[in-house]
Amino acid sequence: MTKNDNRYVALLCDAVASRRLAPRARARLQEELRSSLPELNRTWRSHLVGRFAITGGDQLECLLDGPHLVWDIAHGVRSKFPDVDWVIACGRGGLTTLPHPRATAPELDGPCFHAARAALESAKAKRLVFAFGGFGPRVDALGGGGGGGGRPATTSPSASGSTPPPCPT
Repeated sequence: MTKNDNRYVALLCDAVASRRLAPRARARLQEELRSSLPELNRTWRSHLVGRFAITGGDQLECLLDGPHLVWDIAHGVRSKFPDVDWVIACGRGGLTTLPHPRATAPELDGPCFHAARAALESAKAKRLVFAFGGFGPRVDALGGGGGGGGRPATTSPSASGSTPPPCPT
């Protein structure tokens, strides 16, 4: 049995240029990420379908039950880990694996994750800070501009009204 509705939102938070950090700084970031997992999972537990986990050493992933907390979580990650820039991507779609109560996001798969990964890659290539995939034209409600179908819609700092410096890739 699969969950093919479009209510799920995969959220990926990638630390920009973390490989360029000095070894001690990168180790500190990874330790801070690891030690923050219980707090992140506790804070957002009522909306997590897939708990927060670290992937690729410097990327946080979670699966939400809807889009309503995307901005709050993205802001929280940026505030909690201010020593690096972040690219945040979210993808909306279904699941092809069944969630279970203790599932972490990397244990799950489906169109929501595929859309989030495509949005993340697009944002990194275009040096953007926020990206959406799978939301369709109503992504405007999340501050991401237009975007139809499964193509990622991305937000640059100038499009969102703020003016942080561009993220290095």
